[in-house]
Amino acid sequence: MQSYGEGRIQFHKSFEEQENDNYLWLKSLSPEQHLYYATQLIKRVFANELKQHPGLGNKIKFEN
Repeated sequence: MQSYGEGRIQFHKSFEEQENDNYLWLKSLSPEQHLYYATQLIKRVFANELKQHPGLGNKIKFEN
């Protein structure tokens, strides 16, 4: 899968133009692609924790 901006550089005239381009890209993704990118982001954000506790990646825990 190719992520947003991968292999290309885009210049925008305004923040609004950048946001609009980002929203159009997100709109073009399938639900499976959204889930894939969310999973990749979680893995990057929690890389250290997952390395120290490999079993955490297999569990979902909801706190009350």
